[in-house]
Parts: sequence; structure tokens; C-alpha cells
Amino acid sequence: MLAGVAVALARDGWSVAVLARGRPRLATLERRHGAIRGVSVDYADAAALERAIAGVPPADLVVAWIHSTAPDAAGIVARLAARPVAFVHVLGSAARDPAANPAAAEIRALAGVDYREVVLGFVREGGVSRWLTDEEICGGVLQAIRSGRARSVVGVLEPWSERPGST
Repeated sequence: MLAGVAVALARDGWSVAVLARGRPRLATLERRHGAIRGVSVDYADAAALERAIAGVPPADLVVAWIHSTAPDAAGIVARLAARPVAFVHVLGSAARDPAANPAAAEIRALAGVDYREVVLGFVREGGVSRWLTDEEICGGVLQAIRSGRARSVVGVLEPWSERPGST
């Protein structure tokens, strides 16, 4: 879902490494965009993640969307990143409460890390709600990266009772 972010950053001159589980999709990104390097790894496997990251050149910018099934992964990525580093942590709408992100305190405590959160919400249109499209997610994450704000929200988070599928 963040492929558009990787492509936009590569077009802006960044050297981009994408960590993801699906090797076929990574291969497609690499083939279409020579500046993107794919690293296939199951980020829920902490040891495998550490080994995979060890082979990636140090990063000045990390954009990480790591699901709750891998609670240690964001901290691992942040600890192994270069310093200084901007760490942009993409979170689902359940993280609308900043206290709901336990990795944040650990990452913020690391020297040389500019920790930022991007919380993905939903869209309300014509009395109905829907989840963000991939394009909206990518556009919002890119805007958040460029703004440098500590916390950004893409879409809306309230009223929580109106999120898609809540009725």
C-alpha cells in the first residue's frame, strides 16, 4: 500500500529500500524503478528482520508501516537505522489514541531519532464512510514526510462510531 511512497521518494532522488513479505511485488517494484531495492523478510520474525536490515545501507529516512502482529519490529528498525534519522511510523486508525502505540516511547528515547507518527483514518462522504484508498494513503504519508510534523492524520478519526464497518 506504500508502493507509491517508495516510488515518489525514488523519483525525488532518495535511495529506497523496501522491506516487505511478498517477494513478487518487491521484484516488480525493483524492475520498474531501478532506484528501489527490495528486501523480502517477515518482519514478525525479529531475528530475520535484524539480519535483513544489516544488509541494507544506513537510512536517513525510515517510513515504517508495521502491523500490530509484529510489536517489536518498529523498535528493531529504529535501533538499526543511521543517526540522525527521521522515523515516520505509519499507524492504523486504532492508534488515534497516542497511548495506543507502545513502540513510540521506545523509539522516541533513541538518540538521533526524529520520531513522527502518521495515523490513517477514514473518509466521510455524502453521509457514508469508507477507508482510505492506496492513493490517499500515499499522498497523505508523503505530505506528512514533507511537513516534518510530529503527528499527522490522513483522513478523519472522529467520530469513531462512524468509521467503516462500525455499524
